[in-house]
Amino acid sequence: KKVVSLVAGNGEVGGSIYRILLWKKNHQTHIVDRNETADVSKVDVLHICFPYSKYFKKAVKDYQERYDPRYTVIHSTVPIGTSIGLSAYHSPLRGVHPVLDKSLWTFKKYLAPKNNWLKKYFEDAGIEIIETDNPNNTEAGKMWSTTQYGWSVILEKLIHEFCEENGLDFDVVY
Repeated sequence: KKVVSLVAGNGEVGGSIYRILLWKKNHQTHIVDRNETADVSKVDVLHICFPYSKYFKKAVKDYQERYDPRYTVIHSTVPIGTSIGLSAYHSPLRGVHPVLDKSLWTFKKYLAPKNNWLKKYFEDAGIEIIETDNPNNTEAGKMWSTTQYGWSVILEKLIHEFCEENGLDFDVVY
């Protein structure tokens, strides 16, 4: 039996997940973006790959009702408790934008809660999985990772400004 996957969200994250899954044997992969539908009535894995907003939960529920997925996996950065509230798994994506394909094969990807079938599903696509019990932990980890990255960008700009004001070589100081 072919495994059917649907990627909801055709941005950097969704596009990368989609391209990686296209390589899987015995697999049928579809991708949709806003207001699009896929010509499939039931999917095994629904991948949520669009940014969080006040409409996020409703959009996920709409996809779940339309495609009746066996599993829903949220790859987005979301507030703590979102995945549990949507009966979904959380598997945040880490990597270098804009093309995240290589990052999916480079960085280990967390999955919560633990699920042997999903772990094998991702690993069959070459994505190494670290399972953990509670999606609240992966949601918090992703939010803090994004926050840390933002602060690093701010710090780099402050150091650059300092070097400019003091006639220092930024490449050496930084």
